[in-house]
Amino acid sequence: MRTSFTLLICLLFCNAVAAETKQDSINIINQVDQNPSYVIDTDTTNKPEESYSDFTYTPPISKFNVPLEIDVQSVQSTINKSFNGLIYEDRVIEDDSLKLRVWKNGDFKIKFDADSLTAEIPIKIWAVKRFSIAGLTYTDREVEAQITVTLSSKVQISKSWGILSKSKVVNYKWNRKPTTRVAGIEIPITYIVDKVIRDNKRKLEQMVDNGIKNGVPTQTYANDLWAQIQQPIPVAVDSYQAYIRLRPTNILMMPIRGEKGIIKTGFGIECQVDITVGSIPTKNGITPLPQCRLNSRMEPGWNLNLLANIPYSTIDTLAIQNLRGEAFGEGKHTIYVDKVNTYGSDDKLAIGLSVHGFINGNIYLTGVPYYDKKDVAIKLKDVSYSLKTRNILHRAINLVIKPILKNKIEKKFELEMKDNFYLIEQMGQAEILNSQWAENVYTTGKITNVEGGDIYITKTGVQAALRIDGILNVLYK
Repeated sequence: MRTSFTLLICLLFCNAVAAETKQDSINIINQVDQNPSYVIDTDTTNKPEESYSDFTYTPPISKFNVPLEIDVQSVQSTINKSFNGLIYEDRVIEDDSLKLRVWKNGDFKIKFDADSLTAEIPIKIWAVKRFSIAGLTYTDREVEAQITVTLSSKVQISKSWGILSKSKVVNYKWNRKPTTRVAGIEIPITYIVDKVIRDNKRKLEQMVDNGIKNGVPTQTYANDLWAQIQQPIPVAVDSYQAYIRLRPTNILMMPIRGEKGIIKTGFGIECQVDITVGSIPTKNGITPLPQCRLNSRMEPGWNLNLLANIPYSTIDTLAIQNLRGEAFGEGKHTIYVDKVNTYGSDDKLAIGLSVHGFINGNIYLTGVPYYDKKDVAIKLKDVSYSLKTRNILHRAINLVIKPILKNKIEKKFELEMKDNFYLIEQMGQAEILNSQWAENVYTTGKITNVEGGDIYITKTGVQAALRIDGILNVLYK
């Protein structure tokens, strides 16, 4: 019985306190409503202290896996342009009773399957053969022949990034088999072709090896890619200039393979990423290309890990775009934001709002920035607003404005990183993704995903750890 009585007393007391609190709130609002607007100065006692924590951040290694595809037809065209006309000539007949001229008689034809290359070279042979007739006299006979020489080669990459191929003549076939008649007798002279092949075997093999080397200039591609990736990438916005700088630490290459008329290989580059704001980074020289290391397996695509700096001036501009014209409050207790000023307060973002309406002056809030994966944006949570003084105006602000400020700031304060954020927008257009690096060499690429991580408050702005994924292809055509 005593317990029930005690509980009843507690309930009555709580209801009385709640009623009194509600009545106090009404009294405060009624007193404040005697004036249409108020000027408030919170800078002296309520402005969050500007302060920054020290931090160090080393981004994970970024990786660029760049497939390289070379059309076999383009290699074939390069070889054919390099070798035309006369291959071999012997004008002296007295030494071996044979005068020779050997021409390339059409285009090389190349096939590349797995790591083996096959080249077919059509050759035209003109010869003058001197025959002895009964040891008394001589007669010269002119002969023409056409053959196709087949060479085979294993193609590899050297430590210096060049093509290693060692072609060998494997056979030849007649397109036009020659014979001649001497003293009424038909004499086959196929041995002339054997002599041509024997005397020019190495020359033919070197022609193919040099043609492959020139047609598949992997050393040039590697050097160009290594140098290009170290160039600062400009990222321009309205108020300032930023640069992304890649510092490569390692480069690998896929073994070269042929498949369905395409020569396939690829480069894998590991690097650190820096971002600077303002002037172009000082050039410390291009680091030399290291020796080639082969890697038989590379995942397609690339990922860029970086710490992006969003200056406070940019945050202020984006924030006012979202907040200008927004009504905070209800009825005559409404305020409007004119200006935003952000800075750091330890691990929180301090937000100064210059407002007019029911209140005129500066109001300060703090919030914790975080990355919203769904919207690909930096947002605020745990927005806090409090006044240290207890005068009636401040109490009224806490009653009327504070809940609305907290909710709307958390909803409206957003730094988009997918479409409007300067880095993502500009990276998608950067020359490193879409350009012509050399004659007949083109790169195509795009960003496929953006992931955010930790957020840091620094003196220069909000630092956002990002991972940007994409694809990049190099095509020789």
